[in-house]
Amino acid sequence: MSNAEELEAFTFQIAAKLRTQRLAGEEARRAAEAACRAEEANRPPPLPRPTGKPEEFREFSIILMGPWVPGPDMGPMLPPRLAMTLGPITVNPLIAFPFSAQRRFHWDVRYSYEDAKYVTPNREIPISLPNARLQPATAPKVPRLFIISESFTWDIMVNARQPSAGVTVHDVLHTVCRFLHTALIDQTMCDASQSHRTAVRNVNRIRLSQSIGPSGICIFDLLLGTTKFGGLIHKPDHVANNFLREDDAFFVLSFEN
Repeated sequence: MSNAEELEAFTFQIAAKLRTQRLAGEEARRAAEAACRAEEANRPPPLPRPTGKPEEFREFSIILMGPWVPGPDMGPMLPPRLAMTLGPITVNPLIAFPFSAQRRFHWDVRYSYEDAKYVTPNREIPISLPNARLQPATAPKVPRLFIISESFTWDIMVNARQPSAGVTVHDVLHTVCRFLHTALIDQTMCDASQSHRTAVRNVNRIRLSQSIGPSGICIFDLLLGTTKFGGLIHKPDHVANNFLREDDAFFVLSFEN
């Protein structure tokens, strides 16, 4: 083979190799473009730009980091007066009035709150569990609150045992239990009507015969047998001693049969 023929054959070999490389590159480019088009077609539409309206963030109500997460660093704590400027203070559902057949807090206040439990159709939560008892009692959290009831004339002041965490469910139950188990002084009974004193003594006698609660007449005997914890609800317009106590948060405690 002459030199000219060898050169021509070599040139065709190089051209064929370059053509193969070009076709392979074009095929790869077409495949990549097709993949990009498919990805673009399957890409969800862009989210609308948020405007900051609360209804755009309904997911906050179902995620873990809600208002009832225990801990001093979880959620704001406000002085009662400032908290009430935002509207009625929300009570933790564990202890919030009213309960229902689907959501109940089982606690007979004649006994210790340590055995209390929150019951729904799907679960039963012993209040002794730290992740229940250490939940904030209110949202927003407050460092102090007062509890009142139609069943007695005293205010129950509940202070946060851990100030940075605010008043917890445990703080409320512990304070209410200690108050209701307090012995009545004679003067309190003297101020009641004869019929009421008789009713209280009858309830007390029956209770002691059943070995329930401490000895003597306790404040919970004034409930005359209506001793089931019925929950708390915020009362923002509470008037005490003829003046509105705007710096204090008051909650009404109910009892059930």
